[in-house]
Amino acid sequence: MRVGFCRLMAGAGLLAALAVQAQGEANCGSLATTTGGPWDYRVERGANLDLVERHHFTRPVQQLLSGQTTTRENLAADIAYTLRAFPNHHRALDAMTRLARERKTAQPPGSEHTLDCWYERALRFRKDDTVVRAMYALYLGQSGRRDLALTHLEQALQFAADNAISIYNIGLALFEVQAFDRAVYAAHRAAELGNPRTGLADKLKKGGHWREPVPSQAASAASS
Repeated sequence: MRVGFCRLMAGAGLLAALAVQAQGEANCGSLATTTGGPWDYRVERGANLDLVERHHFTRPVQQLLSGQTTTRENLAADIAYTLRAFPNHHRALDAMTRLARERKTAQPPGSEHTLDCWYERALRFRKDDTVVRAMYALYLGQSGRRDLALTHLEQALQFAADNAISIYNIGLALFEVQAFDRAVYAAHRAAELGNPRTGLADKLKKGGHWREPVPSQAASAASS
C-alpha cells in the first residue's frame, strides 16, 4: 500500500512539473532551437559559446552601445539570440535587464519575450542556477514583488547546499531585498563554510542588522 502511495505521489509530482513546463512554454515559448543548443552557460565554455558571443554578444552589445547584427534601437535582438542559445547566460540576462531598465519597458524592441519570460526560460532550463535566481530576485524586488523575490532566494539557498561562495552572494541579494535576518544567516553560513569575505557582514553591521553567531551546543560544552 505504501509503495503504491509513493508511486501515486511521484506520478502526481511528475504531472505537476509537466503542467508548470507546459504553462511556461505557452507563455514564454519552447526552449527548442533550430540553430543549436540550448546549452548551459555554466558548463559550455568552448566553441559554441565563442561562436555565439563573437557574432551576437559582443562587447558593444553587452555595454548596450550598439547592435551586432541590427541597429542600436533593436540591439535586444542580439541579446535574445544569445539567450535562446544559452538560456542561463548570466551576462546576457544582466544586459537584457539593464536594457529593459534603460528603455523603461519590460520588452525592449528586438526582444520576442518580456524580461520575466527570459528569467522564466532560464530557470525552466536550469532550475538549480543560483546566480539566475539571485539576479531574478533582485529584479523582482526592484519591481515591487518582494514576496516572489524571497521565494526565489530561499530556493537558491537550497540549491546552493554547502557552496560558500553561492551562499554569500545569495546573502547579498537577501540584503538588497531587505530580508536582513536571512542575510545574517547567509553571512554566518558562508563564513562557517570558509568564505573569508566580510562585505556582507559589514553592510549588516552598518545598517544595525548584524547578530553574532550563536555558539553551537558542542562548542559551548567544550568551553565549559
